[in-house]
Amino acid sequence: MCKRMMILPIIIMFIACESNQEVQEQEDVPLFKVELTGKSPLDSIILYDKSNAWEVISTLRFSQSDIDSDTLKIDQSKILQMYTFTEGKQASFGEFIASDKKAITMQINTDHPFESRSYAGDYREANNYLSFISFQEDKLSKSILDGLDTVILESSISLAQKSIQQRAEKVSKPDSIVEYSSEQFTKFTDILRKKNKKYIYKKELIGSNGLAFTLQDARGESIDLSLYKGKYIYIDVWATWCKPCKEEYPFLTKLAKEYSEEDLVVLSVSIDKEFDTWTKHLNENKLDGVHLYTGADSEFVQFYDIGAIPRFILIDRDGKVVNSDEIRPSNSELKNYLDKLTQ
Repeated sequence: MCKRMMILPIIIMFIACESNQEVQEQEDVPLFKVELTGKSPLDSIILYDKSNAWEVISTLRFSQSDIDSDTLKIDQSKILQMYTFTEGKQASFGEFIASDKKAITMQINTDHPFESRSYAGDYREANNYLSFISFQEDKLSKSILDGLDTVILESSISLAQKSIQQRAEKVSKPDSIVEYSSEQFTKFTDILRKKNKKYIYKKELIGSNGLAFTLQDARGESIDLSLYKGKYIYIDVWATWCKPCKEEYPFLTKLAKEYSEEDLVVLSVSIDKEFDTWTKHLNENKLDGVHLYTGADSEFVQFYDIGAIPRFILIDRDGKVVNSDEIRPSNSELKNYLDKLTQ
């Protein structure tokens, strides 16, 4: 903790020095400008201050124009976090250095945003260096989505570290930036390894028996999932406290109505901690469909490695796992996929 707190003041000192050397006196406002090219949509970019409880600093919107800008209401030099929003989906877009009274322009080709992003104006070298690191992290994240052999993953991490080091040697930026980014990259790779293990496990679940569990219905009676063998089963794993889960429910209900129970059964399985909390929610909201309860730490939860929700699971007619992290019902691609399976 002490080490990290020492790094950031040094970065701030660097910012002040670099800006004085590289730019002339500017207006008494910090300006952040984003220019887009490319055909892929990008709805907005939101800037957060992680050091201040993830305060929203600015939102830049691109529904009407490919260019937007804003004055950043910050009173000191900061490292800000960026997230993109596209069709309602949020994704991390790295971080950059900003400060008061300084102007920054970021250019992005939305067809390949991480690779194309570049900065002009103040702190351009430091920000382009941080952007390059984000690009390496994005490539690594995409490489593990189907579960990557651990030897290959370690080789990929080493190559990324080498590329980052080579990039660092070509630009003039202080050692404090290198030290800070190295610390962040180490944290990223630690999380990456854990995610990869989960993805590998999900892949190993394919073809295994996915129905060897007994759950409860709203009356507290035991329901053996093997009763549904012989049909495709689409399982919605959710909880009453999960807002994204509730947003999927109308699409889930529609999906259930579009198929006969002989072709596809849709099950909603709650991982609420308390059984009574779940039944109360069902009764108050008069939810339709087949609802079952498994609790927060059941064998079902452990077998499917349920972490983030909502989570959707597809089982085939033989009771085997087709996908333990299936397409959401709000995604229009799901119906076409299920139509081909159930024909």
